[in-house]
Amino acid sequence: MRFAQYKPTAVQPPNIGTFWTAETGRGVDGAGILLALLFLGFDYLWFCIAIVGVADVLIRRQATYSLTWWSIVFPTVTLTTAWLELSYAMDSPTFRALTCAMTVFLTIVYFVNLGFTLRGVFNGSLIFGQSQVQIEDGMMKKAIDGDMGEDGV
Repeated sequence: MRFAQYKPTAVQPPNIGTFWTAETGRGVDGAGILLALLFLGFDYLWFCIAIVGVADVLIRRQATYSLTWWSIVFPTVTLTTAWLELSYAMDSPTFRALTCAMTVFLTIVYFVNLGFTLRGVFNGSLIFGQSQVQIEDGMMKKAIDGDMGEDGV
């Protein structure tokens, strides 16, 4: 927020801004930073839930690559941008370090997705492969066959 940075001009007195006065802008600026930190905490809650869900699928080896895996890039970019803006607004070295960590994570996620996408395009599984329903039916059949094999029924 830039309300706290209003500067008086010859036509405009020091306590009048375009929308609010500079004093009001300082309060809105502080409230905006606190709200941003609150939303970041909420973002990280969902980020952790998503990580647990992805880890569960990967551990069970039920994952197949599709273009929906690119959906992790947008939230990662928004979290990185939020940390960048907060590090600028609060002049915080800790937030700058978090920005660097999120940038590294974002770069890794981007290139992993790029690699899987290119592999899928070149081997034809991504564009001309099975539909998601066919993949899920195959995984369900494999799970049922695995359960029947263990029970001996």
